[in-house]
Amino acid sequence: MTFYHYLLFIATLAVLRPFTIFLHEMGHAIPTLLYTKEGVTIYIGSYGDPKKSLHFRIGRLEIFFKYNPLLWDYGLCVREQVDISINKGILIILMGPLFSLIIGSFCLYIGLFGSDSDSITFISMMIAISSLLDFYHNIVPDSEPITLYSGKQVHNDGQQIKTLLKYRNLPEEYDKCVEYYNNQEFVKSGELFEKIIKSGIKRDFVYRLAISSYLQIKEYDKADKINKDFLKKYKKRLTSIDLYNNGLIKSHKGNLEGSIIDYTESLRLDPNNVYSLNNRGYAYNLSGRYEEAIKDFNKAIELEENFAYALNNRGLSKIKLGDFDNGFIDIKKSLKVDNKNSYCYMNFGIYYFDIGEYHKALENFNIAFEMDKDTYLLSEHIEKTKLKLNI
Repeated sequence: MTFYHYLLFIATLAVLRPFTIFLHEMGHAIPTLLYTKEGVTIYIGSYGDPKKSLHFRIGRLEIFFKYNPLLWDYGLCVREQVDISINKGILIILMGPLFSLIIGSFCLYIGLFGSDSDSITFISMMIAISSLLDFYHNIVPDSEPITLYSGKQVHNDGQQIKTLLKYRNLPEEYDKCVEYYNNQEFVKSGELFEKIIKSGIKRDFVYRLAISSYLQIKEYDKADKINKDFLKKYKKRLTSIDLYNNGLIKSHKGNLEGSIIDYTESLRLDPNNVYSLNNRGYAYNLSGRYEEAIKDFNKAIELEENFAYALNNRGLSKIKLGDFDNGFIDIKKSLKVDNKNSYCYMNFGIYYFDIGEYHKALENFNIAFEMDKDTYLLSEHIEKTKLKLNI
């Protein structure tokens, strides 16, 4: 094959890629339009970025084509309606690769047996190659997540189907559990998820939802009990979030060094996990390692500018290092973002305590106590302040 033929092959394949990717995404879109009543959006050349795109709408179907053709090597189909059955969800996901397989097989047949025209044969074979590549790339499960424009992570079609198949044959209570969890009724969801686990259904995602439910309501002993069982079964498959949860449980049970190890491992898996950055920094604060803490808080704030917890905790680090003014500014900014955070008022109290204004310190500690009497170490700060005031 000459250089010209190689060039023609690559150029033709590049021109046809957007066409086969679009057909793949239409494979998802058509059953979605049939099974749901809300909108469907296709992105060609991005994972959900509508900017700098050719945009048009056909009924409930909205389509974005990136202006830059060099980006037309991937796409995304998004449905607005999320409350559909598992079987319909599997079919919608499966139809993308299946569409690619049907088109690829048909064009392969045309290219091999169906035409006497060299041009038609060549184009048919190029479409077949592109479509069959789409099929293979999407149907083989890949555990490596895809980060969307929104920041959310998803997996390829094969991995999503594999995950959804796990949800089949779950007891009826599972849907109720998820409903409780989504409605933030964490006491009910935790108890019901735990009941499902005890019934013998020990899937990783059921464990994760049970642990998360109990952590949300600060039931650390219950979360710890389930987490220990989870670690025995899934220790080799832990995610960054799993390790974050493990660190959170350890920190609330007084094992600061153990929590720092878990947060560090969580950040090895996902360096941009702002929750692990914040919590490791918080553990550093409790250990008196304020310089290290500030580094974690700085990175968390770089990733999420208005991260109230990181701002508040960085404020405490600065105060403990003697930078009272900038520490106070950080806590004030945190309070503007989240005015229901008892830790802000506790840290204001620490600020006033450290500069010797004990009445103001006690006033802020009492506000924190009214907001959440279980705020970590708050009772100790109140007692120390009362001793200073001889109350």
